[in-house]
Amino acid sequence: MAVDSVFRKTFGFVSDGTRIPIVKSDDSADVTGYSRLHDPSLNKSTAFTRAERERFRLRGLLPANIGTLDVQINRVLGNLRRKASDIERYIFMVALQARNERLFYRTLIEHIEELMPIVYTPTVGQACKEFAHIFRQPRGFYVTPDDRGEMAKILRNWPHADVRVIVVTDGERILGLGDLGANGMGIPIGKLALYTACSGIPPEQCLPVQIDVGTENEEFLADPLYLGRPHKRIRGSEYFELMDEFLAAVEEVFPMALVQFEDFLTPNAYACCCGTATPICASTTTSRGPQQWPWRASTRRHA
Repeated sequence: MAVDSVFRKTFGFVSDGTRIPIVKSDDSADVTGYSRLHDPSLNKSTAFTRAERERFRLRGLLPANIGTLDVQINRVLGNLRRKASDIERYIFMVALQARNERLFYRTLIEHIEELMPIVYTPTVGQACKEFAHIFRQPRGFYVTPDDRGEMAKILRNWPHADVRVIVVTDGERILGLGDLGANGMGIPIGKLALYTACSGIPPEQCLPVQIDVGTENEEFLADPLYLGRPHKRIRGSEYFELMDEFLAAVEEVFPMALVQFEDFLTPNAYACCCGTATPICASTTTSRGPQQWPWRASTRRHA
């Protein structure tokens, strides 16, 4: 019942495989007009009923015909399948997620075998390589060495207070592609989309984080479109002190959050999970497979 309750609130249907559409409860009635159409967590586009169009002051802002969610999904799939490459399909799905979360997740869940390789591996690898060039709008949270001393303060800029899952990367070992720096943000974004679609974790409880400490990728450092810090990576004690502060800030601001380390160098991932002075609920995915350290604390030994 608890799982179905989450699915009902988040997606408007249950999780037992029947995919029964129901009406999503709405506790944000004060968001109306264009503001509602441009809030991806509230936007239903042409699926707003006549009563909802009246209630939320949407009359005149949408075409007359009311489209069901199934009709919208068919339109999404038609457009998606016309794309010439998987990277174009990835860009299309990212844009859909940014404007209509209900439609994005419903489409992904209903067609998971077709869309998982687009939203995550293998396409996300190419998306990370091209991240700065296909960038449309910011998503996720970025931490840099310039944020030292103010980590908890800036984490409170995130619009959702009840974060339960954080996927964080520093971009140094993205899949088999090496150091992609800040372009690695595509990994936390994609993985958390799957956690919502496959596990029912509400999107507002997910936080993708990029620890941007620079890159050794000379191509990116020379690229004027690169979005990250155009500097070599910080290492050693400076790096681990930044990670310590980030984890301490997470514990302060989001005390219920699980932190998953994704695509770090293996020694750094183990050091961050096992060597932090801050007690955290953490896991890491490395070349040796997923490991977990629930609420484990020890003394940091800086490299």
